[in-house]
Amino acid sequence: MSKLKYKKADNLIQRFLGFLDHHSVFWMQLPFILLFVVFIIIPILIAIVLSFTDFNSIEFPNFVGLDNYVNILTNDTIFMENALPNTIQFAVIVGFGGYFLSFFLAWTLAQVTPIPRTIMAVILYLPSMTGGIMLSTVWQVIFAGDKIGYLNSFLLKLDFIQKPILWLSDGKYLMTIMILVTLWSSMGIGFLAMLSGILNINPELYEANGSIGVMLSGANPTPGYAGQLLVTHAEEHAFIRYEMGYGAAVSVLILLLVWGISQISKRLFAEKD
Repeated sequence: MSKLKYKKADNLIQRFLGFLDHHSVFWMQLPFILLFVVFIIIPILIAIVLSFTDFNSIEFPNFVGLDNYVNILTNDTIFMENALPNTIQFAVIVGFGGYFLSFFLAWTLAQVTPIPRTIMAVILYLPSMTGGIMLSTVWQVIFAGDKIGYLNSFLLKLDFIQKPILWLSDGKYLMTIMILVTLWSSMGIGFLAMLSGILNINPELYEANGSIGVMLSGANPTPGYAGQLLVTHAEEHAFIRYEMGYGAAVSVLILLLVWGISQISKRLFAEKD
């Protein structure tokens, strides 16, 4: 009798192991699927629901239908006159400029022997590892608006300017500085991806930091809305004005914009049979 029970238990174990083996791919993907659902799918669904409400993060959301979207597209002058044009300008210049600069650096280093190439690759990649630390220390010191700031001090000594310039508080300069800093900080990853491609290694893609204007200027909204992007516009309404429903609506529009651009890119650059 004991042998029969042992045999049945062994059969159950074998069937269970066979089930696990047959569905091994699913079990390997399960942790990623769970994390993707919890941190991506569920927040997107919540944002979509909140975008149809008036919600200040304290009181219960009040359903307002399409009012948030109508206000964004018809009454929100900051969205239309600052955030959207600034985002397009920032994305185009950083996207294309970063691509060509990365390709030029990668192509140049690909012609160099391995040891100097490795040393230079590490040096060029280091900025992408510093991120926010570098923004909050080096760049803010370089563009400080007093005589101690490196750039102001240098220009004053050469008599190029007569008084310090408020680089990070003046709307005339902020977008240019944002673009330069982003190109510099993202150059390492973009360059490494290009170099990897040239050297026949699968590349990794990267995403730009959409809040760089806030990190540099220390304010949201940015001075004169000169560095206001779509992401920072959503953050301003959601976390500063506590208009969570409105901020969610802006986020949903950003999501739709990104999705639309990705679909266009797929059609333009997809391999044709």
